[in-house]
Amino acid sequence: MEVNKADYIQWRSDPVTKMFVEEMLVLVDSEIANLLMQAGLNPLADRHRVGRIDGLKEVAEWEPDFREDKDAVDS
Repeated sequence: MEVNKADYIQWRSDPVTKMFVEEMLVLVDSEIANLLMQAGLNPLADRHRVGRIDGLKEVAEWEPDFREDKDAVDS
């Protein structure tokens, strides 16, 4: 599915989307705090937390490949 920038901006500005992204960032902060307090006690759990932090950040910061950008490359 191709998305244009205007649609993405509209979606990103939606209150539900904003609430979702804010929750993702709260979870990131929580996982970072847990990692800082418990780092070294269980290396496997540390790696799990780091992976979760990376995944949550990726979801919160996601941007699609815009059709306009593809058109510019193809020209």
